[in-house]
Amino acid sequence: MKGERLSRWILLFSSIVLLFLPYVFPICPVMGKPMRCFFTYRTEFLFALLAIVQSLLLFWAQQQETKKAVSILLLFTAIILWFLPYSFVLGICAHSDSPCHVTTLWVRLVSALLALSSIVSIWFNRGGKSERR
Repeated sequence: MKGERLSRWILLFSSIVLLFLPYVFPICPVMGKPMRCFFTYRTEFLFALLAIVQSLLLFWAQQQETKKAVSILLLFTAIILWFLPYSFVLGICAHSDSPCHVTTLWVRLVSALLALSSIVSIWFNRGGKSERR
């Protein structure tokens, strides 16, 4: 299916974008000791790596059940990435003019794209039978 293939490529692309986003839109410079945004985006980097691995698994998985399970895991990864910058999880700087707020905006946009693509992938793989046998 074309739609399923497109959703896999969008998942992989958005995962790679999430990996490099803090380097394109840098966070606050560390002054003396690391701030909250430093730890948030170190964690975001690890979850982006996880999303890349999960996205790549969709290219090699053959059974719909496996693709659906990986897509559900990607959805949960996207939700975690969305909530990382909130203060009840890890948080970012309280200063509204700090550069980490721009990074956070982009992370939320791309993680929303990752979540929507995951939902599309779940939709395409909702059947119980394998495509290839």
